[in-house]
Amino acid sequence: MRKYLVLCGRLCRVFRRECGKSMRMRVGMFLLAVNVPFGYGAMAVCSWLCVKTGRRAFWGMTGGLCYALSWAMLLAGSYLAGREAKDACWRRMKMAFRAWRRFYRRKGQ
Repeated sequence: MRKYLVLCGRLCRVFRRECGKSMRMRVGMFLLAVNVPFGYGAMAVCSWLCVKTGRRAFWGMTGGLCYALSWAMLLAGSYLAGREAKDACWRRMKMAFRAWRRFYRRKGQ
């Protein structure tokens, strides 16, 4: 869990630096970062409540709806972040690829 939070923090820092004041991209990136822990967390909590309370149908349906909501968050985040996030990721990936290529050239010498 700690590694995931560190990764989310780094992604947010990179995109804050890349996109500046674009609130649309910030909201999109927030939704993209939160949808996975929300979906799995909701399913885990609802499964636990299903076992504890014995109300299988209610908690099973609630867990499924929360998981579907996490997919909707993924869709909305992808739409909001859109081309701006893709361009920012592409720029960062090109920079990282160049850095790794230089590193391996020096390592091979």
